[in-house]
Amino acid sequence: FAFLRTAQQPSDSDQAPKIKMVPSIITSVALLGEPSIGMESPEVADRLAVMRAQEETVYRCSDYLAAAMAVESGDDQQETPLSPIQLKMRQQQVEQQHRDNQQSSLIDEECRVKMAEWCTQVVDFCKFRRETVGIGLNYLDRFLSSGMATMPDDDPGRSRARHALADRKEYQLAAMTCLYMAIKLNEPLEMETSLLSELSRGCYTDAEIATMELDILSALNWRVTGPTALEFATHFLELLPKSVSTNPMIAGTLLDFCRYQTELAAGDYHFVTKKFSTVALAALINSMEAINHDSFDAIERSIFLERLSRASKLRCDAPEINDARTRLMTSFRKSSGYELQQVASQLFLGGRGSESTKAESTSKVGAGDSDGSSVDSSPVCVVKRSRYS
Repeated sequence: FAFLRTAQQPSDSDQAPKIKMVPSIITSVALLGEPSIGMESPEVADRLAVMRAQEETVYRCSDYLAAAMAVESGDDQQETPLSPIQLKMRQQQVEQQHRDNQQSSLIDEECRVKMAEWCTQVVDFCKFRRETVGIGLNYLDRFLSSGMATMPDDDPGRSRARHALADRKEYQLAAMTCLYMAIKLNEPLEMETSLLSELSRGCYTDAEIATMELDILSALNWRVTGPTALEFATHFLELLPKSVSTNPMIAGTLLDFCRYQTELAAGDYHFVTKKFSTVALAALINSMEAINHDSFDAIERSIFLERLSRASKLRCDAPEINDARTRLMTSFRKSSGYELQQVASQLFLGGRGSESTKAESTSKVGAGDSDGSSVDSSPVCVVKRSRYS
């Protein structure tokens, strides 16, 4: 990742490369997939059923890093398959071996973190939506998962995916190309391949990017319009009781909190194998708990969760939901230095709602955290994160 450490990162300085854009000829799939205002519960349930069917089949990702480590170490030849815990332990052992032997270029979680951060910088510089980064990373994860699939080797895309798992330069090219594809499909403007080549400081040519795009599409079987965690959350919020949904402060805050948490999840490899609906529901429950009961009372919450469970066929108390909730809250705390309740209290929606809590939060905001940031200067401080987990 040498070129990531140079001046290729977008900035607002005079030396920054000019962003060359051409109008996209493809309608934004994400906009078409968003629910309309006032959608009836049966329609939401129908959409959720389709989205859940997609995420459970063709849009699933595997733990490709653990699988690649098993292949590298020869554990894939064992007659008895390794359990997930054994795979994780073996992955850690092989990672340590690779740290001792710097000749290996097998990718790891740190590679994904670096590329996720770079993609976020590009999207922010171009004023695109952060959700586009998550879409691009999902393309990348499914592309690499295809390289570990037990399928015939006649597909050039899957062969390319296996190469990307073992070659960091090839992995960088795949990650950049996935972001390019996500922008082309989900934003009103399309980046030129020449811009990506310029941002890579000449590491990759226009032709190499175009060829990689075709190989990725082949490996994905051209399936590039799957659901996202934010789309699930948006559909879930359509089921809010009318007394809550008509309050723009509460509904807007819930959506914003869900958006921030799904952004964090997109950059965290822990969530690669998790369903988008799981991430969305965990983020939504965390967001609800940050708001006090005066603004969103217990009866309204009960009605909402009952509607949501009935429409989505999801259990709010499922172990995977609780695991995701804990992980998201930890990521949010590490990223921003604040709890969700503290941010909500600035909007007078805080979970504990007491004057002492508000005073404590206000005092902390005025002082800022250790690096001088504050909720006022960066609401929930999502943009300042240096890690996604």
